[in-house]
Amino acid sequence: MSKIAIIGSGRLAEELLNTMFEKELEFENIYVLDLDDKVGERLKTEDATFKVESLDKFNFELVNFVFVLMGSTKVKPYLDKIKSMGLCIIDKSGSFVNDYSVPLIVDKVNDSALENMVNNNLVSCPNCISLMLATCLKPLGDIAKISKVFVSTYQSVSGVGEEGLDELFEQTRSIYTNQSIIETKKVFTKQIAFNVIPHIGEFVENGNTQEEESLIFETKRILGLDGDIFATCVRVPIFIGHCLAVSVEFEDDVVEAEIREGFSFYENIKLVDYRANEGYVSPFETIAQDDIYVSRLRLNNSKTLSMWIVADNMKAGIVLNMLNIYEKLKFLV
Repeated sequence: MSKIAIIGSGRLAEELLNTMFEKELEFENIYVLDLDDKVGERLKTEDATFKVESLDKFNFELVNFVFVLMGSTKVKPYLDKIKSMGLCIIDKSGSFVNDYSVPLIVDKVNDSALENMVNNNLVSCPNCISLMLATCLKPLGDIAKISKVFVSTYQSVSGVGEEGLDELFEQTRSIYTNQSIIETKKVFTKQIAFNVIPHIGEFVENGNTQEEESLIFETKRILGLDGDIFATCVRVPIFIGHCLAVSVEFEDDVVEAEIREGFSFYENIKLVDYRANEGYVSPFETIAQDDIYVSRLRLNNSKTLSMWIVADNMKAGIVLNMLNIYEKLKFLV
């Protein structure tokens, strides 16, 4: 039976543990690890409480599966040691996203690649918006070759963890009580409460941000996509849920009925598009839901489709992918 270490003790670790209990996944032991400033804290879930242990001092011989939730900069010094022990690693840090010897997996999209990674036991998981976009482009690419994708994202503050959630809350409270927000401004480059910020990650030479570059690169790699992707990533003042407004250009003509049918073959995609008041899905409705929702589906012409994609960025965008990979790897390693 699996013995699991989770590297990272933040909100994402809490979501991972809650979902493991919700899905009644089998395991023998779970250890939650973090760096020294977090060691000794208690991570409470709906079903259990875990004491955070030291990543530096942990004996990895106690486990056979490792979930990496911590950012690449902090965790990378530890990964070579963990890899050398032959443990099965499911990595969300982004440390291996550019390494083509490590599969970058989205469940139900390219998970067949897992069968080719048995020898190194290391899987990389993409950014949540890349997962959402790749998942919804896969049925479309099955119908007709994609030539271009234009995407604007509207990403909640939970994408940067507990600090982002706290900053939105504190700024909102300060504004309502006529207090200055200067002391609350720690995470985001501009005021996030009652505002939107078209800037996620550092800027790169071509004018994109790192988040935009990541979305483009990861989506292309996951799908093997030759066409161009143009992205603008925006932070919005909501707590949970990421949204994507997407337009897709095809090389050949497509038919709306065929597209709707194509989505129906993917059990984790729910098409909710009634073209009436409330006939679409907003981010609030996706909280704690497993699925990725597609709404506002329409053909602009015979070769161009527009749609609205939304999901719980932590659960549907990250956690379920990692756990579905884990369930498959149990039978491969």
